[in-house]
Amino acid sequence: MKEEKKLTFYEQTVNQDVLQPIRQLLDSGALTLKVDGKIKLSDNIVHQRLWLHNRFDPERAPCGKWLRIYFTHYKIHPKACQACWKIVLPIEVLGDLLYVHELQTKHELPAKCGIELRDYSFRKDRYCAFWYIPLGVTEEQATNYLEDIRNILEPEALKKALFLKRGCTEIEHSFGRSSEWAKNPRGNEALEEYLDTIFIDSPTRDKECALMIPHILKQWIEHAIAIGDPTAQYFTKLETLPKIDHYTKSEGCPKNGHGVVRNFIDSLDLETDDSM
Repeated sequence: MKEEKKLTFYEQTVNQDVLQPIRQLLDSGALTLKVDGKIKLSDNIVHQRLWLHNRFDPERAPCGKWLRIYFTHYKIHPKACQACWKIVLPIEVLGDLLYVHELQTKHELPAKCGIELRDYSFRKDRYCAFWYIPLGVTEEQATNYLEDIRNILEPEALKKALFLKRGCTEIEHSFGRSSEWAKNPRGNEALEEYLDTIFIDSPTRDKECALMIPHILKQWIEHAIAIGDPTAQYFTKLETLPKIDHYTKSEGCPKNGHGVVRNFIDSLDLETDDSM
């Protein structure tokens, strides 16, 4: 039997040091070490984002801690992330994005939509929407939620684009495909339990900050103009988007839901006060 190597005193301190992995977060003020030995997450609203939420789920309030701290800095596969299911809708044009945003604000399931900026996402620089299913449901139950969302969506192209996803993309990239998670031990369970005793979660909030809504909507429209989104013209005073010459023939990309976009736009009050 191979003799187990005894750790030096220095190696023991390295294993016990939970501050080193988060030094940058402590230095920046994103985390604060309190006098009682607890670590407090910032309760500031993240304003550098292009997502709008319809409402926030208290059950998922620690998501930032699980993903941005436990996973990113401690290389932990959080237990809750294995119980996470979400519905994903890739969106092709601004008109559909605004239609889905309106739909989400009227639905009880926590959701968000916006522009995907992560470099490793298959939707980089494009639009996307998510609905968050209660933690801990089975795959069959999650599929039922998917069908509920499909039933309220139109047109057919958006219905067909919906799919069910488990956990965050970052975690699948690091720990393998989610369908294989049950076969692989998570590891670091003891460390996660210990961190839970010292990290104080940010305060929960019910809905999106009112100041963020026009700020992000404006950026959606600006982004749509920048990428040549053909529906951007419906939300600006531009009669048409800037033209460019094509020197080879192209059939173009199919765009989803223009009929729905038109109906949705007609329902909006787009009159503006020029004095503002």
